[in-house]
Amino acid sequence: MKISHLSVAVVCRTALAVAALSLPLAPVWAASKQCVTKTEKTALDTRVLQTELMVAALSCGQRDQYNAFVIAFKPELQTNGARLKSLFKRLHGKGSSKALNSFVTRLANDASQQSQLVRFTYCENTLKLFTDTMLAPRNDLSAVTSQEWIRDRHGYSQCGGA
Repeated sequence: MKISHLSVAVVCRTALAVAALSLPLAPVWAASKQCVTKTEKTALDTRVLQTELMVAALSCGQRDQYNAFVIAFKPELQTNGARLKSLFKRLHGKGSSKALNSFVTRLANDASQQSQLVRFTYCENTLKLFTDTMLAPRNDLSAVTSQEWIRDRHGYSQCGGA
């Protein structure tokens, strides 16, 4: 059986794509040594997921899926958005808006870089992520956000470890 350079390239790209979405990445935000509460961690995890899906909508033409996600989980997204603002207010005081905007931008830039690194398989993987997300119970994205690559992306840890 002869293996062409093309098939080796396809295998390499596929392996890279799987790694990009399944392995924990370095945190995109140099989080302080301060820990966060369970609800704050949930808000951070939810923001990572929302950002990843937003980038997939733009990079992969998955706008309909993103819109369905936002509609289905609107109350949870709003609640966690408010919690995220409170967290950044607690950590950064008067500079909270700027710090939050910078945080969200870094998450988006990181997701965008991943999408460019392995575009085709990235889009396949995010389509599966959309499917998994839409199967999650409403008001409970924890089944999706508990994935290691999501929980570790923002760089904050929950107080008390667990």
